[in-house]
Amino acid sequence: MNDKIKSQQKFIIENGLTRLVVDDKKTNYAVHPSGKLYSLINFKEVIGTKKYNKSTNVHINISGKQKSYTKAYLIALAFIKKPSAQYNYVHHINGNNYDDNVKNLEWQTKKHYTINGEYHVLVIGKDLNQIFISQVQAAKYLSTISKYAFRTLLKKVSKALKGEINDVDGYQVIAMDIHNKQRINVDKLFIDNTKNSKYKKAYYNGMYFPYLVNRFGNVYSLIYQGKKIKPEYAKNNSLRVRLSLDKKVYIVPVDQLVAQSFNMKKENINYSNIKHINNNNKDNRLANLYWIK
Repeated sequence: MNDKIKSQQKFIIENGLTRLVVDDKKTNYAVHPSGKLYSLINFKEVIGTKKYNKSTNVHINISGKQKSYTKAYLIALAFIKKPSAQYNYVHHINGNNYDDNVKNLEWQTKKHYTINGEYHVLVIGKDLNQIFISQVQAAKYLSTISKYAFRTLLKKVSKALKGEINDVDGYQVIAMDIHNKQRINVDKLFIDNTKNSKYKKAYYNGMYFPYLVNRFGNVYSLIYQGKKIKPEYAKNNSLRVRLSLDKKVYIVPVDQLVAQSFNMKKENINYSNIKHINNNNKDNRLANLYWIK
């Protein structure tokens, strides 16, 4: 056994890793159940590239050829047994497509992945409040109630999702990452106050705003096709967002927005400040927040 192989085995054992095998071929990479990927050539973590609201992509060398995978796929490949050959798609259970911890992953068939994936389309307007599992389904339904033909509507739906147009024949069209049934009641989705609700209508200091907040501290506009609101830094290195309501702009701390929108429980009703458990003021996950004096 040469020194290179010994070094690789030592690195794998010391860090609790599993050597990655792809298509029955051993690779010079190793993975950890937490969702991390490492090179066994330079012994460094492979970070990859995050695609907005989709996944983390990585490029790895297998038998001299560069191949691209999602990191979630490689983690699942190493640690999770497929129920059958039809299960080739990896689903993030908690809806956070960047959380590649093995406990957050599961294999799915193409049919279930499409239903549970990132491509749901929310259509709001007039008497219609529904979520469709694809642009095609949304356009087909709209063609039954709109003056436009299906192909024209499909193009308009695509443009609306990209933010190129404001509406489709008077209907708001929003891209949403919601793991639920093909069609659900939008009012129930927005205003449902159960702890398991993935999104909440943005609430701050007694006011509801036309935005959605999720448990990971992300804020989305309901006016601009579900566009993610980019936060800005405050003086204490925390994050804040600018929210519009009735032609006024409010500067809102993201941690307060998450805590109030999800009605986070207070030990004392007089507590009004937020503490970040891991002391990272930019980490506004609901699980990382608690009320203090």
